[in-house]
Amino acid sequence: MRLLIALAGVLVPLLHSSSAAALSLEPNGEFESPTYVTSDPEDADRLFVVEQGGRIQVRENGTTTPFLDIDAVVRSADEDPGGGEEGLFSIAFAPDFETSGLFYVYYTDTSSDIAIAELDANEGGAIEDTLRPVLGIPHPGQQNHNGGQLQFGPDGYLYAATGDGGGGNDPNPPDAQSLDSRLGKLLRIDPRQSGADPYMVPEDNPFTPGEDCVSACAEVWAYGLRNPWRFSFDRETGALVIADVGQNAWEEVDYEPAPQAGRGVNFGWDCREGAHAAASAAEAQCQAAPLVPFTDPIFEYEHPGGANRSITGGYVARDPDLGDLYGRYLYVDLFLGDLRSLCPAVPVASGDRSEGLDVDFPTSFGEDAAGRVYVAERGGTVYRLTGAAEPGACPSSPPPPPGRDMPPDDPPVRDHAGPRLELDGKSRRRVGSTIAVAVSTDEEASVALEAGGAGAARRKIGLRDKGASLDGGETERVKWRLSIKEERRVRRALDRGRKAAVRITAEATDASGNASDSDSLTVKLR
Repeated sequence: MRLLIALAGVLVPLLHSSSAAALSLEPNGEFESPTYVTSDPEDADRLFVVEQGGRIQVRENGTTTPFLDIDAVVRSADEDPGGGEEGLFSIAFAPDFETSGLFYVYYTDTSSDIAIAELDANEGGAIEDTLRPVLGIPHPGQQNHNGGQLQFGPDGYLYAATGDGGGGNDPNPPDAQSLDSRLGKLLRIDPRQSGADPYMVPEDNPFTPGEDCVSACAEVWAYGLRNPWRFSFDRETGALVIADVGQNAWEEVDYEPAPQAGRGVNFGWDCREGAHAAASAAEAQCQAAPLVPFTDPIFEYEHPGGANRSITGGYVARDPDLGDLYGRYLYVDLFLGDLRSLCPAVPVASGDRSEGLDVDFPTSFGEDAAGRVYVAERGGTVYRLTGAAEPGACPSSPPPPPGRDMPPDDPPVRDHAGPRLELDGKSRRRVGSTIAVAVSTDEEASVALEAGGAGAARRKIGLRDKGASLDGGETERVKWRLSIKEERRVRRALDRGRKAAVRITAEATDASGNASDSDSLTVKLR
């Protein structure tokens, strides 16, 4: 991974395909040290390419245009040769990006600490002065092993993968096995601001401060990772796949099926490297029984003769145009450039093979909203994977062994699921008139509703909470009206090309105190 970011200069891609119909890599633009690729969640043809130096470009209809430039707050190799593994690493769009305009970025700041921040966007691009720090993670003493991936999961929460803090064998203090450090972890948060809190912690996260750690484990979803540069969720099954960069001996792929998708799992570093005892395993911390037993990877490969290796993880391919690549997990090694795939399954993967394609110093895979797969190389080219793979589809995955995907301290299962709640936002009006939603439940219940601004309006609208009492099967309309001052503020935002909306969230409680799952919707203001 050190070489991944430290190498500079334009490198010539090596492309190999056996025929025009075979799997191939189609160039899709040239960029400056690209580190990640994704798309607008509502427009798969609007591709976003993250550049290490602090910029994001949009590729659409064969044209590249600037979207974001925050190089002033990003520390990267562009400015400091010693900062080889630092820079802007990924972007994640809020599930309601179409209306809220919110997105999130992961980078190393000018102090070499890890930073996750929120920004607004409009049709003209990102609005850089809206940058709001969400989560900062101190990264003292080392400039490597920063992790770098942000991804909204199938549950709508934001996941972030952090490295162990750098240095050999995780020396400070070590972090990956300590729940009192956010390094060497997969974190899970709700990134929306709540009052004075810059983000919220989901109630079903697996660890509790005061019980499992002193103070820092509330955000932790999984731990025991060395440098998870890239992870992904299977867009069809919801399974979590992490490619964790090894030290001197083993590279690994970790796979956790849904619905748990890695909840509370300990992947073993720095006591384990792959499925083997790591060099640091003699430490007392590794000899003692861990809080959570180690989980082995489903796949690993060795560093022959101590040669440099560094895995870059990709996606479970779900583009039907890719033939028998469908359902196979793509990965590549930085030092080899040979695109490979395997069939992910618990307890071990199968069918590892080369796809006959090479890329010089591949930095990242990417996936757009339609499931098409991309590969970025350090030299600057972004490719789209096209054509059909050779025959050899993955078999149907067997169910996981009992207990394999069940971490400790599962959230309690309610004896009663509570009422079923539904919001209907079809009756929405223009700014200045009533905002109304229809609320219904399948049994007698009390409904609590919260409403507040989203997008450009999120700090300008404060609507009071409301309640409703409904009989089973009854529908009631709940209404709000913007004040004159709020209406003027929103109108100014709209005139400047920014988006504005009201986010409404509701929860129903029946006579026995059983709560429904919350429901929410966004009413766009025009």
